[in-house]
Amino acid sequence: MVQFQPFRAYLPELTRGESIEDRVSPPYDVISDAERKELQSHKYNVTNITLGGVKGDYTQAGELLQQWIKDDILVRDREECYYLYEQQFVDVGLIHTRFGLIGALAAEGYSPNGVIPHEETFSKVKEDRLNLLRGTETHCESIFGLFDDHPDELEKRVLEHAEKLFSFSDTQGVSHTLHRISEVDMVREIEEMFLHKRILIADGHHRYETACRYAEENPRKRKKGFVLATLVSMKDRGLVVRPTHRLISGLKISEAQLLERLSKDFALTKAGSEMDMLERMEEVEGKLLGLMSRQACYVLAPKREGSTPLQRLDTSVCEEHIIKPIVQSKENEGAKVAYDHDGESVSERVNSGEFDYAIMLSPPSLDLIWEIASAGGKMPKKSTYFFPKMWSGLVYLRMK
Repeated sequence: MVQFQPFRAYLPELTRGESIEDRVSPPYDVISDAERKELQSHKYNVTNITLGGVKGDYTQAGELLQQWIKDDILVRDREECYYLYEQQFVDVGLIHTRFGLIGALAAEGYSPNGVIPHEETFSKVKEDRLNLLRGTETHCESIFGLFDDHPDELEKRVLEHAEKLFSFSDTQGVSHTLHRISEVDMVREIEEMFLHKRILIADGHHRYETACRYAEENPRKRKKGFVLATLVSMKDRGLVVRPTHRLISGLKISEAQLLERLSKDFALTKAGSEMDMLERMEEVEGKLLGLMSRQACYVLAPKREGSTPLQRLDTSVCEEHIIKPIVQSKENEGAKVAYDHDGESVSERVNSGEFDYAIMLSPPSLDLIWEIASAGGKMPKKSTYFFPKMWSGLVYLRMK
């Protein structure tokens, strides 16, 4: 059971000559330095708030946000609403459309019958996001959650009652459209529906856990007990999960020595090419791992199968049999691990010499993610990449 409520959002009020693209951005944690510079060149772009900290202090960002509201750069909506976030994109040559409902989700921690996580998190990131909430008293970015079911024809009926507000396309070719849902009966139906749902955090674990801590800091201020959330049905045909591959550099052992170490836990087979390696991995859906270097590609088959779905998950196998015992060993102190969900980018970064190796992984199925999370398990950090990302700056949840 969860509280997922309508709210009076603050929405962008475009000035003369502006477009909505000037105001929005990808989530803070996927923005490169070059992208940040470009986004922040727009005076009212949301990154001037979300990435506007000065040595971890977001007091100035909060003052800037307050000025935007005073100057009607952001305007509060006329009534309590839900919002429908529609994204259309191409994946593997097919056109997909994904629908998410935006509302205010109670930040009450994790529970088996409420909100459940599926990945581990990084504590340093959470501290920065907590400082952002303390400085701005506003949620500028939405977490992304999944709910387990919805009534038939809900999407169709919601669209019939929705009022289009903004639309734009990003550099990856993803189309984003925001709609307002204000019809009283529809709002009531949505709110009541979620009283009987569980929510799995798909993306935004750090922000949800930070919101829960912020709520605990402000127990007498009810408005500070919620987080901005976009919730998508597990039935949604536009749900796409990509793997997050591991890139490795700085090992102090040779490639031959690495292969010898890996052979203790894996049966290694040399692949004819990168494509051959990926095709063989795809045939068995997550039961094999891939190893890529500038010299060769290998398929890695675990010699022992774990006893639980979490232990059999390829990211867990990678963590327990490669990252921890080899990459993070004292012998290889100083070695670096990075993450990348784009296969072409991974190949380029290895072949260019930026990294020495890549561990190639497969995307977990939605059913497997839900099964592991429901059983109380947490996947290793960066186990999933839900594509496309939810963009920020379309809707703000003010907590005062």
